[in-house]
Amino acid sequence: MDHGFKNGTRIFFAVDFDAVDDQITANVLPHFKGINDAMADSGNPYEIGVYGSRDVCARVGAAGYSTASFLADMSSGYVGNAGHQLPDDWAYDQFVIRTLGSGDAQLDIDIDIASGRDTGQGSFNPPRPAVPDVALDRSHLPALRADLSRYMQSIGYPDMGGIGSDAKLYSNSQAVDALQDQDELITRLSNTYGMRKALIQTAVYWAMREYGLADQAADQKVVGYHLSGSGTVKDSHTGIAEISGTDAIQAWNHCIGWGYTTGKHLDAGKDADIWSVWQRLNKDNAFTVRTVALIHLWDVRGRPGGRLPPGDRVTTPRTMRLGLAEFEITELLRRYRAWDPDQEAQTHQSLAVYQLFEKYNSIARNA
Repeated sequence: MDHGFKNGTRIFFAVDFDAVDDQITANVLPHFKGINDAMADSGNPYEIGVYGSRDVCARVGAAGYSTASFLADMSSGYVGNAGHQLPDDWAYDQFVIRTLGSGDAQLDIDIDIASGRDTGQGSFNPPRPAVPDVALDRSHLPALRADLSRYMQSIGYPDMGGIGSDAKLYSNSQAVDALQDQDELITRLSNTYGMRKALIQTAVYWAMREYGLADQAADQKVVGYHLSGSGTVKDSHTGIAEISGTDAIQAWNHCIGWGYTTGKHLDAGKDADIWSVWQRLNKDNAFTVRTVALIHLWDVRGRPGGRLPPGDRVTTPRTMRLGLAEFEITELLRRYRAWDPDQEAQTHQSLAVYQLFEKYNSIARNA
């Protein structure tokens, strides 16, 4: 709908790997059942197609989950292609790569043949405009919790706790509930700054699910440094969004300077200022949520003073807006976690969390 695809268009959902029989049974068929259920919930605006090996396409079609197949026949080494017949419902067959041009202008393209079963779409509706976010529908919270739980478990995060030094201190439900407590503020910040709520929600949710015993120990060292002069740890990533006092000060200073917010400029090199802001981050969830929004505004301008890896290639997003492209969202999520040594893997994992929050925000704002 956002891109103007008309009702009745067939969308080919991809299985872009060589899924063997047990994977098709355990993963692919339930995935396509979910697609069918979701499409039915939306009033069946689009036809459902499947892209994949011959075996994948045949089995998805036989289960009644697709109405046409787009075959990945070019992958001749796929187990799912070898010895399998062309499905009767094939619409497109991707069978060979051809090279066009030469030198710097050389381009490899996939060649397809068409049966005529599907004719694509030659005209489009006007794209659906980006609209502001609204309050999250509380009736959707159980489904949101369940979706987040399933995804986080799939990447190794149990709903509760953990073992030993890897133990995490916030559960899936605690993280969702903390966000819901701040939903009015998050909605207001989203509307004020033209920022998708999911950017704020993802930063907080991911930080809470990551916060563990080691982080708690670092926080205790910060308290010891400022209250009793013990140790050398004067700052840490703390609170429900794991923000350091230093980063918070820089983000607030940046946004005060650009007129995004008001306040007093503080000194990120001054212990008293770090401690003052750190305590608020540690105890005041509303202050932390505001700071998340300001960090995203700081990040969109390149995060001066940020700690990106040496030689890192940075793609600068456009100014903050509701219609940022996925690569721009990915860049902002990466910059938010610029201090983390596992930032690349976690950026892509947190993008999936962003997409889950955006799913439910989209349902609410387009209701």
